[in-house]
Amino acid sequence: MGDMQPPLTFAQVASILEFVHAIHAQHSDAFRARLKHLQRLGFPSGINTGKGKAAEYNWREIIMLAVALQLIELGLAPEKAKLICADNEFGILRAFAKTILAPDADDYYFLLIYSSSFDHLRSEEEEKSTSINILPLKEVRSLFTRDPFFSRIVMINLNTLFAWLRVGPVTAGIEKSGHQMLRSLEKWAGQFNDQHPQA
Repeated sequence: MGDMQPPLTFAQVASILEFVHAIHAQHSDAFRARLKHLQRLGFPSGINTGKGKAAEYNWREIIMLAVALQLIELGLAPEKAKLICADNEFGILRAFAKTILAPDADDYYFLLIYSSSFDHLRSEEEEKSTSINILPLKEVRSLFTRDPFFSRIVMINLNTLFAWLRVGPVTAGIEKSGHQMLRSLEKWAGQFNDQHPQA
């Protein structure tokens, strides 16, 4: 199934993400419990298709889960990771599509997250405690010299995450070759760009 059709099952997606996050087999159940928790939170949207019907996952859902797990691994609560990803889903998917089709290193993309527990103490009114940005490598290079505010920022290399996602299904035995996965991801990215040409 080189184009990731039909949709993948929860078990298949869990196997892919276990590889991406280097989860030891002994802790597979604990990791899958975290995925189930995200599913109960309604994330990613659209996979809870009704009682008695198994969740179905395509590239959109796999990418969003992979990013959410990166945030959780960095220490964010699942609920906060879900909100960040849900609020910024289009930007994340657009950056991933660009990353997949990137012709050179200058088109690598990074997800930048600023999160503070003190923001509500800095003004009379409570402010949003988390903000994100998605930037290409050429803009990231000058970011820290432009604004010292970014001395406390988390960056996720989307290209590295893409590379692991490309290999994950092969390692999990879902696909036969990395070439098939690259074609599958490129097809998804091309379709995404076709559907959002002005983004």
